[in-house]
Amino acid sequence: MVSSQLAGGSSSMSRSRFVSQLPQLQCYHDEVAPVRVVKHHDPTLGKSFYGCGRWPRTCGFFKWVDEPGEVTE
Repeated sequence: MVSSQLAGGSSSMSRSRFVSQLPQLQCYHDEVAPVRVVKHHDPTLGKSFYGCGRWPRTCGFFKWVDEPGEVTE
């Protein structure tokens, strides 16, 4: 559901509005992990994820937005 909304499905919700409704997660640097979208042409194209904000020198933090499980703010 989440990834289809963000990937430009039939939802009228804009990307920025969608992202603002998501919880903020912290990476391993204890900084806000921004929501990013897969841009490589593979099966995950358009899927949203949280990643370390220090790209390309990241701490390795990664979590799919629609991944089930505990989300801590």
